[in-house]
Amino acid sequence: MADFDESKQARFVHAISMMLSAQKACAGSQATLEDADGNINQRAIGYIYGYIDAALQTIGQDMGDEAVGVPITHLILAELFPDKADSYMIFLLNHVGWDAAVREGIMSGGRQYIEFNKAGSRGHAMGLARYLIQYGAASEGATPSTPVQPAEDEHREAVPAKCDLAMVRDEIIGAHEMMNAEAAKNGEKAVFKSDYVAAWYAFRDGPTFATAQALLTVAPQLAEYFAMCSPGHEFYERAQCLKASEMSNTR
Repeated sequence: MADFDESKQARFVHAISMMLSAQKACAGSQATLEDADGNINQRAIGYIYGYIDAALQTIGQDMGDEAVGVPITHLILAELFPDKADSYMIFLLNHVGWDAAVREGIMSGGRQYIEFNKAGSRGHAMGLARYLIQYGAASEGATPSTPVQPAEDEHREAVPAKCDLAMVRDEIIGAHEMMNAEAAKNGEKAVFKSDYVAAWYAFRDGPTFATAQALLTVAPQLAEYFAMCSPGHEFYERAQCLKASEMSNTR
């Protein structure tokens, strides 16, 4: 089995946590793994497990290895849901293998990780966001066709000084397209709050720090995108690698 020391584990946990956090951000205020009664969203937590499992397999690791699977999954859950990691891990251990809804989520998460991380793939996996939105809408008594409703927050998220705003715009466009496609598969339509739509159009048509700050004011959960499109983070570094590769191929 490939070497997987603490340093590599830490980088793996960070990378997968950021990918899943981006999906969680798209689910907005409905990004919860449980309802008011404490019932856990089986498909969503299964998706997370399946996503991690597929990612581990691609680097030669085994989710079934007790020194890898449980600690890595727990660390990622702690990044996504800091106050609930222990209970969610216990739920997974007690439901993986026999719970049909969890198994459905596992299959979806694994499939999407492989599909959207292979060479030449476009867009981003959005299965987790969809599961979170549907569960949140259902638990609130709304129809599943009422997706993202970004929550207003008095705390103003700061736009990173070196953030690539055009990249943020393109990444969010890709997320919107994926969410619309996911909804269309189920005969539904993605719907957004009017204040978010106004702020988004202003940023989309003119990505400046002013329009970015206005967007974060109505949708602070999108701060993940701005962070990831800054130097040292996933989307930014991936784009730089692609540019360097394209330049070398044209020489």
